[in-house]
Amino acid sequence: MAAPTRVSSGYHTSQLEGALPVHPTAVRRPHYISIQSENTRYDDEYIISKFFNRGSTVTVADGQFTVVPEAVEYQFRTQRAVSKTG
Repeated sequence: MAAPTRVSSGYHTSQLEGALPVHPTAVRRPHYISIQSENTRYDDEYIISKFFNRGSTVTVADGQFTVVPEAVEYQFRTQRAVSKTG
């Protein structure tokens, strides 16, 4: 079986950076997504959000179905700074 052939355009990525426009979705922004909700708070170090998992408990007694709605609150805290990887 023959070895795969590598084809190169002759350019390195660093040579093309100034010549090609940056796609709008690839532009780095400090905080490009912001959620405006009463369940989300921002501070300098964390994004804190509340989530309500809504469900129901159903019981059956003598052919009678009883449905009790439930809402369990969860709170998430996400660090805003990207961690360093080595």
